[in-house]
Amino acid sequence: NKDTIIVPTFDVDMIWHTHMRYPMNYLEFSTVLCELLFDHHDSIVSTILTDAYRDTAER
Repeated sequence: NKDTIIVPTFDVDMIWHTHMRYPMNYLEFSTVLCELLFDHHDSIVSTILTDAYRDTAER
């Protein structure tokens, strides 16, 4: 679902940021692995992130 917010753990988020330093590689990797590009938004309000992290952990 495109409207679902998935919040990674801190370690995964750091790996994600590192991978995105090479945008073309990230685009290729994400497209091959997931068949789409996962966006990354650092500007989401913290209360939304907290709820989304809990929902992600419950999956």
